[in-house]
Amino acid sequence: MPRGTLTAAFLERQQRKASKKFASDVISAISENIAAVETLRSQHKMKHRPDHIVFIRHGQSMANVDPRLFSDVPDNQIELSDVGREQARLTGQKLAALVGDSGLSCHVSPFERTLQTARAATSEFNDKVINVRLEPRVREQEFGNLQTEAVRDEMESLRPFVGRFWYRSATGESAADVYGRVSSWWESVWRLIDMPDRRDFNTLAVFTHGLTMRLALMRYFKWSPDTFETVHNPQNGEMWVLKKQPGGLYKVDGTLGGYPQLIVPVKIQLKQTATDGTDKAPGAGMEIVKYYDVNQSVNSGSTLEASGGLTHTTTTPGVDDLLKELEVDPEIVANVTYGQALYEWRSLHLGHAAGGYPLSDKTVTVYFKDGSSQLHNISDYLSIPQPRTTQLAIVLQRLGLNADDVVYIDFWNGRFKNQVPRHCTMEYWKSEPPVWSPEYPHS
Repeated sequence: MPRGTLTAAFLERQQRKASKKFASDVISAISENIAAVETLRSQHKMKHRPDHIVFIRHGQSMANVDPRLFSDVPDNQIELSDVGREQARLTGQKLAALVGDSGLSCHVSPFERTLQTARAATSEFNDKVINVRLEPRVREQEFGNLQTEAVRDEMESLRPFVGRFWYRSATGESAADVYGRVSSWWESVWRLIDMPDRRDFNTLAVFTHGLTMRLALMRYFKWSPDTFETVHNPQNGEMWVLKKQPGGLYKVDGTLGGYPQLIVPVKIQLKQTATDGTDKAPGAGMEIVKYYDVNQSVNSGSTLEASGGLTHTTTTPGVDDLLKELEVDPEIVANVTYGQALYEWRSLHLGHAAGGYPLSDKTVTVYFKDGSSQLHNISDYLSIPQPRTTQLAIVLQRLGLNADDVVYIDFWNGRFKNQVPRHCTMEYWKSEPPVWSPEYPHS
């Protein structure tokens, strides 16, 4: 072959190689730029997401007072009680303090009790509300058009057996169904708040229901159904606050939320005559009702809790202080009747600030080397890092047990009778200590 032909073929091969390398370099540069752009876009989204996402359970409803109401009134039409309205107003004060001078966006379940809660909670700072979105996907679990006593009895007997997450009433939803629509809601939330032209707000408030709140956190924090079962339902008026962290993810901040106040109705009977007995006092003889927050009491809270339902005169220790806190002049009062405290105050474990932090506990079976086994309860189960069933050292420390005495911990209490998950044995834990995966940044 002539020399010129070889040279031409060689040059052609070199040119092809150079072209391939050039194309590869271009593709690499474009990929790097795309990755850089996506990183910047992601950082921008995280930066401009609201600082707080707040979940609020509705105030006390009429059916919370008398469950028989479920038999005659559709669930979506049940309204707040007077105590529930007062709870909503007081929860609104906490929400207002959190919002401050920034804007508030509200997603509200279209049930009557959540609509009334949202109205009462935002009534004193309506000017901060940027928008209100009626969101059926965060409504209560559907149990059917009416919940007769027979339906409620069946639910109470079967639900513990089937599991709270899986149980489905004959004409309603399971919690798993609600989880599906709550997952869809979360996706919509990210799309809405990431829109470049959205109106500015720093807090998203979701007025919803107890089960829905638990499922919303289950979806965001990647809880398993077993972990969901450990979480207590929030109280009426309870507020859970998710606070944005430096990396853009959210975690529950118990110092910002809050349990509902122990609202105690106080009936005040005014005197028939003025103090000097000459002229009738303003409102003489009438009865007024005030709502008292036991947790805010400095002087008379213990008296109230110990004296629920009893009638007292202004000579009873603590009553004068109570009336002053309610801004009522003791001189015009004949007697005072305390209502029973409506909710049991629950303190949190392990140093969590008294506030809106989901309470959880889990019962496990511990098997010992001597062949015995015992049931133990783990308090504040959510505070154990995920995946929780591998954190045997933390569990043993919580339970006050010695690792050398334990064979394994059964987190499922015999559900898997023929197979013990290997990671629950002390032998596995000692040979392969679990690593806390960054995929699960929250507990």
